[in-house]
Amino acid sequence: SEHYRQNKGHSKMSIPKNEKFKGQSDSVMVTSIMSKHARKIWWKGVSEVLPEKAVKETLSVRNGFLQVQANRYALNDNVFLVGFGKAVARMAIETENILCGILQKGIISVPVGTKSRLLETGMTFRSSTVIDIYEGASNNLPDNDARIAAEKIVEFILSLPEGSILLVLISGGGSALLPYPTSPLTIEEKQQVLTLLFKSGAPIQDVNCVRKHLSRLKGGKLAVLANHVKIISLIISDIVHDPLYLIASGPTFPDTSSKSDAINILKKYSVLELCPENAVQILTAGEPSGSAVDQHFLHVQNVLLLSNKQALAAMKQEAETLGYLCVSLTESMSDEAKIAGQFIVTLVFDVMTKSHDFHRAKRFVIEKNIPLAKLGYTEGLFGELDDFLIALEERKSQKACFLIGGETTVTLEDKLGRGGRCQEMSLAMGLELHRFRQQHRMMPMNITILSAGSDGIDGPTPAAGAETNSYQIEKAISDNLDPTRDLENHDSYKFYKQFDGGSDHFIVGHTGTNVMDLIVVLFDLDCRFPKKDLDNLYSYQPL
Repeated sequence: SEHYRQNKGHSKMSIPKNEKFKGQSDSVMVTSIMSKHARKIWWKGVSEVLPEKAVKETLSVRNGFLQVQANRYALNDNVFLVGFGKAVARMAIETENILCGILQKGIISVPVGTKSRLLETGMTFRSSTVIDIYEGASNNLPDNDARIAAEKIVEFILSLPEGSILLVLISGGGSALLPYPTSPLTIEEKQQVLTLLFKSGAPIQDVNCVRKHLSRLKGGKLAVLANHVKIISLIISDIVHDPLYLIASGPTFPDTSSKSDAINILKKYSVLELCPENAVQILTAGEPSGSAVDQHFLHVQNVLLLSNKQALAAMKQEAETLGYLCVSLTESMSDEAKIAGQFIVTLVFDVMTKSHDFHRAKRFVIEKNIPLAKLGYTEGLFGELDDFLIALEERKSQKACFLIGGETTVTLEDKLGRGGRCQEMSLAMGLELHRFRQQHRMMPMNITILSAGSDGIDGPTPAAGAETNSYQIEKAISDNLDPTRDLENHDSYKFYKQFDGGSDHFIVGHTGTNVMDLIVVLFDLDCRFPKKDLDNLYSYQPL
């Protein structure tokens, strides 16, 4: 136990590119090295999508004009700013630096603790800042503080002079930080509807569709409210496939969905009858005249600043620097966290056992009746992995890395523990790794997986996510923990907090950005499987 703990530090570490991990006796040390590498790779991805660089590359002032990509806006003491989201503080700091003396005033709504976190990182607003900062949405949920911020933003927008330029900074978390429910719905009633959907496992796309039709600002309505000014929206994506109409519920993007779509979503997840009466009345009322669907958005320029594509590219480069042959499997992982995690483990086993037909992974999607597309992968996945396996076999070093981006869901049913999708996925993957080893005489395997939210927050917990490896569950059971029960109860936060003094918990605080979840899978093919075990591996049955 002490050996496990003392080798789990977080210090930076590098090894020669062609070093082979040794076999069984060094497994704990190898796991420690992989842990350091996984965390270093994850941080590389997050640092690549911090907003400052993207803002600087997008905004510039030239000869009395504000340049935004191909568009130019004449400057005349007429630039204002609003923002809402987890990455907005850093976006706003850089925007004010670029527009120093030009920006007249701004208001932003950011998560609780943002200002203290910025102080820790040494990045702060100018002493003469013209931006008012409101903190709210404790535990990623809309609250009264966020409501006050939203009301201030609305008052501010309505007061702007005709023809002004309004910069709107948007990132993940913006929905919770801009709560402005349609009257007479209260924040508590609206949150009740959203909680019902989240507990039912509804993806963020469906949740945000319902959100938009219960809000006075989402679904393009903020742009309608500000139709007397020119809007420039700078957006960081936290949703699979980067749909601008869904990020932060699309406050400056025209909405093509209808209230009927929202009602059908509530019916789909069997929660319509559980919703507050005010919510149902709003959704069953006719579409208001002049809704976002009917408006022209010629006064709006929407700009996608960042997505997880940049993060995954930087992570791949870092993994290769550390000596791993690396492949980015998908930017769009989705579906249930537990299922998505189990599928990742089957892919690892197929590669580790040099199974060119990927029979385990193919059998998994057939038996679970889950198309690859629903899990967020393309039909070309197995062909790409076959090329990857061939390249591994040709290499002297067989250190391998999978990178995965996206966002899963957790269906809570009646069991409500404390956790988040990343911690739940890690625990599910750990159990699957352990079950595999149980079936094959606890053979040594060097596999380490880190699953964490790029925003530093996984669900209503202080953790970004968690790490698992080939030996975690074996040790947890020997320490009288019950990981199977914790997974069933969606209590992954408790498990990782208790396990080995929290050494596999990944707690980093708000990162200042948000491009969904980032998963790093590291494994070593130099764990030599005896021929008999290779034959027996074909009998492995995933959960």
